[in-house]
Amino acid sequence: MGVVVHYGRKKAFLRDGVWRSSDSALESRLNALTQDWVLSTGGPKLNEPDPELTAAKRIAEATGGRVVLHVQARPKIERQVWASRRQYALPFFNTSD
Repeated sequence: MGVVVHYGRKKAFLRDGVWRSSDSALESRLNALTQDWVLSTGGPKLNEPDPELTAAKRIAEATGGRVVLHVQARPKIERQVWASRRQYALPFFNTSD
């Protein structure tokens, strides 16, 4: 359901695949890094029991954060959330010009 990560005196919260923080720069950076991680690696395994915790740990390790609180995810819903993040956006061009 959620993971809290400390960055010094700042905190960030990951829930439903989205980072939230009172520090907007940190929040934007974490969301961008998470999206890049998902697109480059596929993100958490499809059968991961707690994909949110896996994602938070990977991003915290990469950014110097520390996981301090974790509430167990709802497995079925979280798998759907992370599976949808794996979808690639394909650029389609209007060729009728």
